[in-house]
Amino acid sequence: MQLTPPHHSLRNPVPWLIGGLLLLLGIALIAITALWSYRSTLESLEAQGENMMDRFSTGLERELSKYEYLPELLSTHPELIRLAQHPDDAGLQLRINQQLHRSNAVAGASVMYLMSTDGQTIASSNWQDDDSFVGKNFNYRPYFTQAMQGQTGRYFALGTTSNIRGYFFAYPLRANDRIIGVLVVKVAVNRLESLWKNDHSTTIVTDKDGVIFISTRANWQLKTLTPLTPAAQQRIVESQRYGPRELTSLSIVEKRQLSASSSLVTILDSAGNGRPQSSLAEDIHTVAYLQQQRPIPNYDFTLRTFTRLSSLYSQVLNHVVLVTTLYVILVMIGVFIRLRRRIRSEREAFHHQSSQTRALNKARIQAIIDNTHAGLVTLDTDGRIESFNPMAEALFGYDWQHIKGHFISELFAEANRSQCWQRIETLKQTPHDAPAAELLLEARGLRADRSEFPIEWVIGDMHLQDERKFLITIHDITERKRYEQALHHARDELEQRVEERTTDLSLTNARLLQEIDEHRQTQNELIQTAKLALLGQMSASINHELNQPLAAIRSFSENARHFVERQEYERAHSNLATIIQLTERMARMIAQFKVFARKSSGQPEPLQWKTVLDGALAMLHSQLEKYHTTINIEPASPYAWVQGDMLQLEQVLINILTNALQAMHESGHTAAAPSGANRIDIYLETSLPGRVTLCVRDHGPGIPDTHLPRVFEPFFTSKPIGQGLGIGLSISHRIVDNLHGELSAENHPEGGALFRISLPAAHPVQRTSPMIG
Repeated sequence: MQLTPPHHSLRNPVPWLIGGLLLLLGIALIAITALWSYRSTLESLEAQGENMMDRFSTGLERELSKYEYLPELLSTHPELIRLAQHPDDAGLQLRINQQLHRSNAVAGASVMYLMSTDGQTIASSNWQDDDSFVGKNFNYRPYFTQAMQGQTGRYFALGTTSNIRGYFFAYPLRANDRIIGVLVVKVAVNRLESLWKNDHSTTIVTDKDGVIFISTRANWQLKTLTPLTPAAQQRIVESQRYGPRELTSLSIVEKRQLSASSSLVTILDSAGNGRPQSSLAEDIHTVAYLQQQRPIPNYDFTLRTFTRLSSLYSQVLNHVVLVTTLYVILVMIGVFIRLRRRIRSEREAFHHQSSQTRALNKARIQAIIDNTHAGLVTLDTDGRIESFNPMAEALFGYDWQHIKGHFISELFAEANRSQCWQRIETLKQTPHDAPAAELLLEARGLRADRSEFPIEWVIGDMHLQDERKFLITIHDITERKRYEQALHHARDELEQRVEERTTDLSLTNARLLQEIDEHRQTQNELIQTAKLALLGQMSASINHELNQPLAAIRSFSENARHFVERQEYERAHSNLATIIQLTERMARMIAQFKVFARKSSGQPEPLQWKTVLDGALAMLHSQLEKYHTTINIEPASPYAWVQGDMLQLEQVLINILTNALQAMHESGHTAAAPSGANRIDIYLETSLPGRVTLCVRDHGPGIPDTHLPRVFEPFFTSKPIGQGLGIGLSISHRIVDNLHGELSAENHPEGGALFRISLPAAHPVQRTSPMIG
């Protein structure tokens, strides 16, 4: 039986009228919300823009004010004044160029240069660069004219030589109350663009003509906000302020003024992201911005920010969606209340229909029981069988008419009957209105021929016409049991194979650890062999160093004997004291080589670079004298503390310094070489946190580019046969790597090879006893 709504409800105009009023109210609410959100968000964007311009204007003035005093300060330098008076003095010009280069490096400006009264550049900090200003004439620049009039020149322009945008400060040089030259400092402004970059806004700085000379968007640089007049174009071209570049204006298609300092503008833009504007129509689109501006009177600039209004529209949309959602929820609540009342009135009719269809449902349930693919058995309250479906008859081999009235336990094997009755009694004790937990149980079924088979069964509680009955669902799980047994067998085989594989891997791992230990032992032997080989190479130097003290000892001993025979004891005592000093010197020399020859403990510990440097330089003392080489050590370098092994690091330094000495000697750096060329520089780098890097740079020919990737390969050497095995740098690389450090090689930009030894930094420790050896 189907319920049909009354036909007159479709013709009732009241619901349609209420729906129309709710729709109009919702539209009005959305419009008010959109307007309020637009105004409040726009005010918030204006406040954010003002805060941003506060920071940017302060940063711009602070950045430029750092350099404003420099021309006036440097104009008092006596050598600058002397060069302005004698521009043809080449030696003086070179010194001034170097002085300007150093001053520019310290100040961090782009370039400093000195001009004569006719605008000719006579000295510059970039005199060595390809785009040097020396010899160039800039008398057409307004800052030069202002300085020649005795004023401080200020000017922004695109460099005609370097093609770099910058701000120029100029100041006159005076001698005897007469202007004899102009000193100029140029400050590059491109660094500010990277600091100001923002994903949602664009910041620009314009000059008095409206030309954009600072912009966080590259494709807006050197454009104008409005087209320039012919007079302004001519003035800019004559001063070469922006070079030969054609100044085009931004495509502003719409502008609406909000206040004196803010407006809404729409700009015809390309696909964006800094790419040049495309000529394709599909690549062009309009972008709406909130433009805010603020003048910077000290420099005749105007700072402007362009904030995308996409965030404003997104905020308005969020507010509209939120209010719309709340309004719809309220309307739905009202509709729900109305529908609930209507449903309540219809529920009584539903109950009436339910009583009529209950008998039909019982018949349907019986049909389902008869046609299901599981065995279904219904029981009465006492656990007696009331019905068997065809599937249950097939499982147990009974005709349900013959089994009807029997206890359900007769279908279970003897071992599982108590389990069956326990479950039935549990259901009986459960209240009618309490949900009973249906447990899926496994048991052994008993067929009519008394054969057993595995089953899976579950018993449920039924209530038909206020009478309590039970329904048992039974599945034959014989096939599943076979699958489970096969699965258990496969799992056992897999566990056995995993165990065997684990045993093999354990044995392989043990062999690998043994090979690693043997490899480390071989490496230590190679290090020791390299040390002894180096001792062999230095045997001639050792012989030379020891022969001189031995000869002196013999001479002083003979003299002392003669003095004793002549009873000149004071002179004999003096000779004996000298002999003692010579023997102490020989003992120290031999002790150094004994320490170098012994094996390292291999355990990293905190140590000072000074200890390593002293030991290495003591070993190479004779070679340094032989090749007339000086070691230039940065004062702070020896006192840095690192985590390492002293003897192994001495070996690394000796290998690097020996290679440097041989490289400079073979390339012709002898005692007759220019001053400073036959030198090895040792200095420190601490740019990496938690690391200390010692740099060793020679002034030799450097490492060929083809050899650089193979420098640390074992047995690779560029020396003639018989002069090296090619394992020194390979061993050194392995030593530093084992100490959790890094050894790298490269060519210095000014010539020579540069080796870096980077090690973990260590905290200084107090030695409880002096180090021996």
